[in-house]
Amino acid sequence: MGITPNGSAWHVHWSVGSEETDGVGIHIADIFAVGYGLPGQKDVGVVAYEIQGSTLVGKWATLGGSQLGLETLAKR
Repeated sequence: MGITPNGSAWHVHWSVGSEETDGVGIHIADIFAVGYGLPGQKDVGVVAYEIQGSTLVGKWATLGGSQLGLETLAKR
């Protein structure tokens, strides 16, 4: 995952296996929120990360989904 400043917002890039996804993020207090689209699909989603030191603890959802996903990202 790459997070790069883009003015007052952030460009977010994920690589998972052979899939790559881009999104736009905003940082407010201890929350980093990202909206993203899945390449070649109409699916869109949102993830909200709680910033805990150098770790991001996130909950995500996609359009049409009925449950939240969970993920934890640690800085290397």
